[in-house]
Amino acid sequence: MIQGLIMIFSTIIFAFFAIINYGGGIDQITFNLININEKILTPFGANGSLTPSYVSSFWVLVGVGVIGIPQIAINSMLYKNKKKSKTIHNCWNYSNIYSYVWSSFDRGYG
Repeated sequence: MIQGLIMIFSTIIFAFFAIINYGGGIDQITFNLININEKILTPFGANGSLTPSYVSSFWVLVGVGVIGIPQIAINSMLYKNKKKSKTIHNCWNYSNIYSYVWSSFDRGYG
């Protein structure tokens, strides 16, 4: 727990230091990025080459892929409360349905 707290506080301090000292603040960083290319801050890339299905694939990777991480998988196997286990199973199913529906609209099926 102490190591985790040190990591969290170090990250916050480093991010604050980097943004203030090197970037001139969030407003200045955003202004500089918009001056380079005004589309650079969109989720679809600076030249618009990233499709919604490509961008949503990262959501699927993080949303479903996390289940395969060993520490998450082991902890999920150890649930003794059947209600909690069923809730997690339902959430996983709903997220798969959502990602399918979202990607089907992008492909023109919906």
